[in-house]
Amino acid sequence: MKKITILLLLCFCAVGFVQAQQITEDSGTAASYEFNLDNSGLAIPSTWNEVAGTATRLATTTTSQNRAPVTITHSASQTIGVNAIACGTAGVNAENHYYRDFDLANDFGIVGDFNVTSAEFGVQDATDPVVVTVNIWSSTGAAFPAGALVLEGTAVYNSTPADQGTVVSVPVTATIPAGAVMVFEFIQADGSIWRIGSNDLAQTGVTWISSVACGLADPVDVNSLGPFDMAVVMNVVGEEAGGALALPITFEGQTVTFNDFNGSATQQIANPDATGANTSATVAENVVPGSAGFAGVNIVVPVDLTDDKIYSMNVWSPIADTPVLLKLEGGGNPPVERSVTMTTSGAWEEVLFDFSSEGALAFDSVTIFMNFNVVDPASQTY
Repeated sequence: MKKITILLLLCFCAVGFVQAQQITEDSGTAASYEFNLDNSGLAIPSTWNEVAGTATRLATTTTSQNRAPVTITHSASQTIGVNAIACGTAGVNAENHYYRDFDLANDFGIVGDFNVTSAEFGVQDATDPVVVTVNIWSSTGAAFPAGALVLEGTAVYNSTPADQGTVVSVPVTATIPAGAVMVFEFIQADGSIWRIGSNDLAQTGVTWISSVACGLADPVDVNSLGPFDMAVVMNVVGEEAGGALALPITFEGQTVTFNDFNGSATQQIANPDATGANTSATVAENVVPGSAGFAGVNIVVPVDLTDDKIYSMNVWSPIADTPVLLKLEGGGNPPVERSVTMTTSGAWEEVLFDFSSEGALAFDSVTIFMNFNVVDPASQTY
């Protein structure tokens, strides 16, 4: 039996974070709420955020960046700066609401329902623990904030000082109907020394803010309040329902069309050997007929070698020293291929296909040949 699981290895790049000088509360000052800017400019060493903050789709960028799931953002950079503003007094925040609105169809090429799985936000200063709320809304009709809002999902997160200078991911479930605008609202409770993460770099959408304590019951463009140049770091992670197949191919909840040729026969089945390197529930079974050296299967799925160069596949073979060939083709570029010979039999093995020597090429499909260029008189099942 064979599991054809193509896993995309993401290219990780270091991201620098800076944080603000800690703010102390002047308890002797009467409450007089106003928007204030923390830009003391105290830097800390660069830190890589391994999970959150790895946005994959920025508005107005090409759809060749598609991944499943995708991270939607208006932030050109996930760097955390020291220019966040908030409504508060003497450094202590009132309740603040921040918003990002995402036109999924027109700006991100997502035309079907969008299933949200998590929301991300940056943290500039977390001197105090604070309870934050993330809300995911759908908006129809007039442009935000004037449209009709429907709350699709909400989650609560307890932020601690350990979050300072990072991008935090909070699980939240929501479905944005096709054609609606997605709105991410972030609510920070009052009475804390805490600042949301932002930077002064480019953004492709508006950073919105509201705070009743400062007289703003409705969201306004935060940069209309002064020369703040604040671009809040707020991302949403999810996947388009019923969208085109995208890497990684795991056969879990995916509809995969197998285009077999030269006698190859491929189908999805329950994993008959859920041990070792592959314990997933569903795999693909590929039968290569006897005396067929070039029987293979093609799968239509976009592959972009601009950033991602190494691909892996878990394979189960009944025979030793099985050559496996992965061929990338379509997309207007000449095909490229890599062959790897397995070292095990009767067990799952992860094989890697390295395209590092190729340029920034994009392809429409992958073709897989098991026992490539070997004429076996007997049929084999991988």
